[in-house]
Amino acid sequence: MNPDTIIIGGGIIGCSIALRLAQSGLKVTLIERGALGREASWAAAGMLTPQSETTGKEPLFEIGIRSRALYRDFTDELRDISGIDSEYRAEGTVCIALRDDDLHEFAVCSRAQNALGLRAELVSAEEARRIEPSATPAALGGLFLPDDHQVENRKLMRSLAAALAKLDVGIVDNREVTQIAAEGNRAIGVSCSGELFTAGSVIVATGCWSSRLLSTVGMNLEVVPARGQMLAVKGGLTMSRVLHSSKVYVVPRLDGRILIGATVEYAGYSRQVTAAAMNSLMTAAIELAPAIADCEVTEMWCGFRPDTPDHCPIMGPAPLENLFIATGHFRNGILLAPITADAIKEAVINGAMPAYMDRFNWQRFESKQPMNKSS
Repeated sequence: MNPDTIIIGGGIIGCSIALRLAQSGLKVTLIERGALGREASWAAAGMLTPQSETTGKEPLFEIGIRSRALYRDFTDELRDISGIDSEYRAEGTVCIALRDDDLHEFAVCSRAQNALGLRAELVSAEEARRIEPSATPAALGGLFLPDDHQVENRKLMRSLAAALAKLDVGIVDNREVTQIAAEGNRAIGVSCSGELFTAGSVIVATGCWSSRLLSTVGMNLEVVPARGQMLAVKGGLTMSRVLHSSKVYVVPRLDGRILIGATVEYAGYSRQVTAAAMNSLMTAAIELAPAIADCEVTEMWCGFRPDTPDHCPIMGPAPLENLFIATGHFRNGILLAPITADAIKEAVINGAMPAYMDRFNWQRFESKQPMNKSS
């Protein structure tokens, strides 16, 4: 029996969409070119931090706040289905000012977000260190964001995979889709090395590999890999909250690891972890939390974030009937997974995306703009 929907891509976005469609009664098959959840979703830091990364005016801000509000229930639901805890943590995020310019930016951010009814608390250097004692004594001040949280993204992916298995989602991994199959102006399935898989609808959630696949049906959308290098340390440092500076973020895990990230590099699909990047990240992390200097480095890795010309995702129906797109989430794939899944479910089942998602449709690129890689 053919599935109702084929989802191409087994990262956090594809898996979350599969969850919602399966829960809605659709028969779903998910096809992943490698191992489920082992690309950008595995390489991420799991921060749910729309406030610490924006002032409140950016296009992504509204849906970031909306999606963050869904996350506690999302992870609770997955735990109940899968039995795997994703370690949702609600201690908040502390941004540390190390330069006078940082203090000015914090003040602007706080005013803008307070005006929207959000909690963004300017604090003194002493108060910042009381909230998170691992922060540097050289801090000039801080911005405390109690509602910016985190999740353990690798456990989240394991939880999603287990939940999909219990919901009888068909998983085809280590199999690459080479073409979207169409008849006239309608998508009918996908081709994997010449083998046709048919379905009532097709969803492209293939991250930075989306452009090539969409080109097989004549769509010219630019989604490129933005390499992010990270490392993890462990030992001799107790930290409970995410710390941010203008150069680096530091994310504590319940098992004692501390994640340090992340670069943004346009280096194609090179998986090199470089000495220069590791040195830059470690230097910035020690400046932010000096006790990191005595920790042991336990892991170094990189991942490919899918970036678009305006650094915003592309979501919704494609020009081809029965074809849908959910890609280009750049640095926000983990954060935006719940709201993306809900929106694509609405598009597939009811034929329309929520109105607040309109700004992220593919049509905004009809007048092609060059990729701005400096942001």
